[in-house]
Amino acid sequence: MNMKKNLFILLFIICFLPFLQGQNLLKGDWRFSTGDDLAWAAPELDDSGWKVIRAGTDWENQGYGSYDGYAWYRQKVMIPESLKKDATKNGGFVLYLGRIDDSDVTYWNGAVLGQTGKMPPEYETGYGDKRVYSIPVEKVNWGEENTIAVRVYDGGGGGGIVADPIGLSVKGMEELVVIKSIMEREDHLFLNEGPVKFKLLVENNLKQALTGKVGDNSKGEIGFWGGNPGAFP
Repeated sequence: MNMKKNLFILLFIICFLPFLQGQNLLKGDWRFSTGDDLAWAAPELDDSGWKVIRAGTDWENQGYGSYDGYAWYRQKVMIPESLKKDATKNGGFVLYLGRIDDSDVTYWNGAVLGQTGKMPPEYETGYGDKRVYSIPVEKVNWGEENTIAVRVYDGGGGGGIVADPIGLSVKGMEELVVIKSIMEREDHLFLNEGPVKFKLLVENNLKQALTGKVGDNSKGEIGFWGGNPGAFP
């Protein structure tokens, strides 16, 4: 196993493990507007006249040139009542917004859900942080539309929701059973050409014991195997 493959597998563990399970309720397209108005967080806002762009790449690549400053993303999500049992058991939903360039305040049905970085005048970038925001079951409009609004401030260069993972799903094994790599180097690189070894920290926050083992499923994916429902495939 060479260094490139080692690095690929590590990046897979860190970046993609949350999406090995779970239904993503988000659409790829978001309503989008430059400018800033806190009223744009409201669910009743008519955003039908806003432009449509995709999250996962900066807004400069989608027709907004060298624009820096404030902009908003909005999306309405229907959450079926069929998910209520699992969501209640597991502690709600989780919203992933990947990396945002630079800072954000994210709203759920008009209320602040979370914030990363700081807005002007006390601007502080949150560019390097992955957005993972929890949504309690009591905040969900079951069988109806729920509104996500993301207020973004870009201090320069690329801007917006610029990188995966992006999704909304019921909290599941991927959130409640946490697998963390413990690396010897701060840059997480393997410098040797042969097989590598590193430690995994496993935290079980489920309301049940897990049995099985942690291993490689021959596809470069690391997770649990065992007889428990929801075990890693």
